[in-house]
Amino acid sequence: MATGEGGDIPVKAIGSSDFTFYLAAPLRVGALIADVFKKLIDCYRSMLEVREMKERLENVGISENAIAMIMNDTAEMMNRFIEEQSNQLIRDTSVNIDSGRKKELKTKIKASLRRSAKRIDIGYSFSVRVKETQDTNKSKEPNENINMINSANETLRYVRLTGKPILMLSEDVKAAKKEE
Repeated sequence: MATGEGGDIPVKAIGSSDFTFYLAAPLRVGALIADVFKKLIDCYRSMLEVREMKERLENVGISENAIAMIMNDTAEMMNRFIEEQSNQLIRDTSVNIDSGRKKELKTKIKASLRRSAKRIDIGYSFSVRVKETQDTNKSKEPNENINMINSANETLRYVRLTGKPILMLSEDVKAAKKEE
């Protein structure tokens, strides 16, 4: 989608201790991934206070039903964000793709964002790095992509979590469709 070309991105290596993936992908793809994760983490950071509040509410004896309502609102905030981001990604990057394929891509994007949000909620961190080569200096565009990746990495740093996970998002694509 990001480059206008189809095809798989080969996984070059997978780290065994810290879930590290090394992808051989065009800079534009890396920039797109970094930007999406930056926005996802920004959205999650806005919910951190709710995460801390949940534990305090449980400790003072607030009913499970009242807490569940707050948690449902939090999940709905993330679902709205995921919907907006998937729409924006499709709109901005899928130029010559037919509507059926766009719908399929949107479903996959939403599922990926939902899984990523759940991982952030349990403490995973993400980063996107680029290996600069001589080719990156040939045109202005790759440098803009490198700048986008580097600026996104400022946000992608570890999110300090306290309390228990709060997102009640389904990773199952069929269940997620029912939620919508």
